[in-house]
Amino acid sequence: MAKETLDPALVLLERVQNLLRDSSYTTTYKFALLRALCDLAIELPDNTSNIALQTIAERFIHLYWRQVQPFTPPNQDACLNIKQGSATILNLVQGYVRDCDGRLSNTAHQNRMRSYSKVVAAQLKRYVVPLLQGKNEFLYSWKPGQDSIQLFPGVLATLRRFHALLCDLIDGAWTRWVERRNIQVRNSDALRKHLFGFERENIESVREPLIELQRGLCFYSGEKLSRGERANHIDHFIPWSLARHESLGNLVVCTSKVNLKWSDTLKPARDRARWEVRNKKHALRLQEIANTNGLRWDPRATLAVAKWAYASAG
Repeated sequence: MAKETLDPALVLLERVQNLLRDSSYTTTYKFALLRALCDLAIELPDNTSNIALQTIAERFIHLYWRQVQPFTPPNQDACLNIKQGSATILNLVQGYVRDCDGRLSNTAHQNRMRSYSKVVAAQLKRYVVPLLQGKNEFLYSWKPGQDSIQLFPGVLATLRRFHALLCDLIDGAWTRWVERRNIQVRNSDALRKHLFGFERENIESVREPLIELQRGLCFYSGEKLSRGERANHIDHFIPWSLARHESLGNLVVCTSKVNLKWSDTLKPARDRARWEVRNKKHALRLQEIANTNGLRWDPRATLAVAKWAYASAG
């Protein structure tokens, strides 16, 4: 069958796969650009075609802010600084993390985020955006000097349609790249979690404020919540397995029983409606909790992710 008769989405997937097979990468920045585009695809409006480099730069900071922190391999006492090639962008992210006391809240530190993302965007413009696709553009078009990229028709839809698959492919290739250049962390299951997972202790600080907001009741069942981590769980309303969306608006507290029941599945429409009302009604309080605890607060992106997730589920 001629390639021209294939589903354009599958052709695009094949080309992304070929990019990930390229062993000549000298940094992880190309992986980060692909990952940033996948994340933004489900957070931006449906009709998006033009993406500012500064918006992509903010996603770079989100992707790297944990990775630039020291990693302690299992059964070892010494912390390691993971090598990822050229340190220019990594140093900028480290500067942001240092200035913000290790917190990623883009509401409490808007001015710093704008300042750092502007400089990161300049690096993307010089060293990353022009080089990812080579001469055969298929994801986006870009001309020297432009401050944004223009997605080709169908790219946004494909990135959304295959979001989970693409994220797994990118994260896997990224992890293998790091392992090849950091002998001490080879074959470490903890490495991928360090690079791309979320640490539950990072969100533990919001447990009590969210319980108070929920008047001490399970968000889903309305049962009275018992105290203690084992008795109640902090749950990602849009499951982490579907979209690694870390904004505070995606977090609720529920009983451990209810959380295990729903696991990685989408909740019923009635719960979605209540969740959206909560985020809108208590927006100021949720933003305050996010600022206090150094978490992201982005209600527009959270709604967009929810719309994408439920539409994908049919």
